[in-house]
Amino acid sequence: MTFYQGIISEWYPQARVGPVAPIPTMANALGRIQWDDVKIRPGAKEDYPVEPGESHYYAARATDAAPLVVGGQQEKFLFYRGLATFPLLVGATVNRDGNIAMTQSGDRAIETVILFERRGGRFGYRLVRAEGKDVVIDRPQLNASMESMRQELQALLIEKGLYPREAAAMVETWRDSWFEDGARLFYLLPQSATDALLPLTIEPKPASVARVFVGRLEIVTPEIESEVANAIRANDRTVLRKYGRFLEPISQIVEGRLAASLDERKIEAAVRSVAEQHGRPAACGAAGAKAVANPIP
Repeated sequence: MTFYQGIISEWYPQARVGPVAPIPTMANALGRIQWDDVKIRPGAKEDYPVEPGESHYYAARATDAAPLVVGGQQEKFLFYRGLATFPLLVGATVNRDGNIAMTQSGDRAIETVILFERRGGRFGYRLVRAEGKDVVIDRPQLNASMESMRQELQALLIEKGLYPREAAAMVETWRDSWFEDGARLFYLLPQSATDALLPLTIEPKPASVARVFVGRLEIVTPEIESEVANAIRANDRTVLRKYGRFLEPISQIVEGRLAASLDERKIEAAVRSVAEQHGRPAACGAAGAKAVANPIP
């Protein structure tokens, strides 16, 4: 698999990867990963590696797929993560009415988006069929149930080609990192866009391939701006940690209002104390793929 304007940063089982470190400009990056001699073992005893503590990635094993073995390492799927810089297909801003204005670029192919918002333990969402158009989305009322949203997401993933258990497993991996406090837009890329961004080659060639890529776009609402500004003023580390790796870009947005009342060095120190624990923010996405092998004659 090739990753234009990106690099592969994590993977399992062992694979051939290059380059393995960031280069001066990601715009010229061309990441690659290749698994050789992948053995599919239907019916094999499932004995996968685990580490102390919980991991949301373990949920991805809850499918009907057969175990895989690569170089003596067994897993239920081929895992990779990457870092990249490339133009996003969607943008989102808060308009004067307080609603979310979503714009599309490129081939304007995003058909479905979900606006999710969570504040103070309450959350809501709104599913919109954008059909390739720019849309204005009313912010949702915070009266939804997590189960109803999970069902909506699973239905969308199944609609795009995943099996039901695959869709459920994919949503489960997001439980502890995609539904925290804040506001964000989830969108599904068409498979043509995924294939262009992450070209995939499988040998022998499968009879069919289904790939699903879900993008995640963080939205800084007026409520988030106020909460972060007040937390920096009060040095409230509990609130600041809640925004994790997104704290740095949020603080840049609120810097103007803070600079009027706080020393800039205090702002920088408060942000750095939390942001460095999480690294710099990056565009987020989740990709799922399945291949159906050619039938044996």
